[in-house]
Amino acid sequence: MSKKTCTLFTALITLVIFFSFIQQLLSQPVSISVTPLFNEVVSYPGVTRKFNILLVNEGDPNTTGNFRIRPIPVKVNKAGYFQPLSKDETNPWDCSEWIKVSPSEITLKGQEGKVIECTVTIPRGISGGRYCAVLFELLPEKKSPTGEEEGVASLTITTQILSIVSVTVPGGKIERKVNLEEFTVENVKIENNNMIAFTALLKNQGNITVQTKGT
Repeated sequence: MSKKTCTLFTALITLVIFFSFIQQLLSQPVSISVTPLFNEVVSYPGVTRKFNILLVNEGDPNTTGNFRIRPIPVKVNKAGYFQPLSKDETNPWDCSEWIKVSPSEITLKGQEGKVIECTVTIPRGISGGRYCAVLFELLPEKKSPTGEEEGVASLTITTQILSIVSVTVPGGKIERKVNLEEFTVENVKIENNNMIAFTALLKNQGNITVQTKGT
C-alpha cells in the first residue's frame, strides 16, 4: 500500500469515527420536565404571593445539566400558543418584572429534581389580568478552564421550556370584552375527503384573561 493510499485510508477512518461521534451525541437527547406548565395566581395590589415549579432533569443518571431560570415576557400567537417576545416587541400586559425566582441557576444530575420558588409582588394601582412565563433553559457545557480544545468537534444543544404564569388582580374596573375580528370558511381536502374548515379569530380587548370555546 502506497503512502498516499495509506493517508487517504486513515483520513477515511477518521471521518467515520467523527460522524459516529456526532451520531452518538445526537442519539442522546436532552430531556427535562417542568411541573406545572400553567400557574394561576389571584391576589390584590401590594400583596406578595409564592408558588413553586418543579424542574426535573430526566437525562441519564451519569450526566449533569446546568440550568438557568428566569421570568420573561411572552405573547399569544394567532394559533393560541405562548411564545417569547422578539427583540423589538413589547407586551402591555406583561408581569415578568413582578416575579423573582430562587434559585436562578442550578446544576442537576440525571433523574434529579429541584423545586424552584417563585415570588410575585403585585404593584399598587393595578387591576385586571397580566401574564408572563418562567423560562427553564439548559445551558451549554462549560469550556475547559485551561481554554484548550477537548475534542475535534463542538456541538451545542439548547433545550427550553416555558411555564406560563397568569396573574389576576381583583378589584378596580374589570373589563371583559372579546370581539370576533375574522371569520373564514374554506374547502379543504383531508385523506381524499372534501371538508369545510371554519376559522375564527378572537381578540381580547378587555383587561382580564378570558377563556373561550366554540362548538
